[in-house]
Amino acid sequence: MKNKKKIIFLIIILCIILFLACILTTGTYSRFFGKILGESKTEIAEPVFVLENTDKKTVNNSNQEVDYYFKVKNYDNLNINEVNLKYMIEITPAQDKAITLTLYKDNQKIDLNNQKTSYIGLGHTTKQEHQYRLNVKYNKNNQENSYDINSNVFIKASAIQD
Repeated sequence: MKNKKKIIFLIIILCIILFLACILTTGTYSRFFGKILGESKTEIAEPVFVLENTDKKTVNNSNQEVDYYFKVKNYDNLNINEVNLKYMIEITPAQDKAITLTLYKDNQKIDLNNQKTSYIGLGHTTKQEHQYRLNVKYNKNNQENSYDINSNVFIKASAIQD
């Protein structure tokens, strides 16, 4: 009889332990494998951003002011831009105080901050062209040093998707 009580007691203890174990482990552990069949075709939008310029200009004592013309377009001979872009124009390198740079877009003066413009939008639904004029003036009286200035001016344009 004592053995029977011990067996019943052990069964009850095991049932309680199993019950608590079931309650304390709340997650489920299973595996799922699936295979999805299908086909997808994607195309990447192709940006078109063109910077066209004119001939090289020289500023010197006899030619102290020069206008340099260039264009920014959202199309080329074959394609038109497929996404909205915004671009920035940077004029490098930093110039001597004797040289003054003034930038105009479609005959409107654009402010330059550290020789950079703020971002300018360029759409994609129709052909767009922005006309620029960079006015370069040389004022020898405003020169910091006594030596001649011999440097090139570079116009860089960088675009990102808007």
